[in-house]
Amino acid sequence: MMYARYLSALATLAAGLLSASAALAQISDDVVKIGVLTDMSGPASTPTGQGSVTAAQMAVEDFGGKVLGKPVSVIVGDHQLKPDIGTGIARAGTIPSRST
Repeated sequence: MMYARYLSALATLAAGLLSASAALAQISDDVVKIGVLTDMSGPASTPTGQGSVTAAQMAVEDFGGKVLGKPVSVIVGDHQLKPDIGTGIARAGTIPSRST
């Protein structure tokens, strides 16, 4: 029952993040990593950039910062409003930018 609750909470968190911008979640080294792929430096950075990252961080804090005992980390990728950069980051499966 507790597992289902955490899984549901994680699914809700992921759905919320996907509605704001591209998101990727993975477990690596016993840390749940949620990636936010957004424009942090280009012309769309004002309405979507840091606000998307802050929203993801607030959601993680609202859920206690852990899922099934594993800490949750939000990592950020800057696609610079360029499809080729965003595609490269998404295909790599990792976000090479910064971790928050």
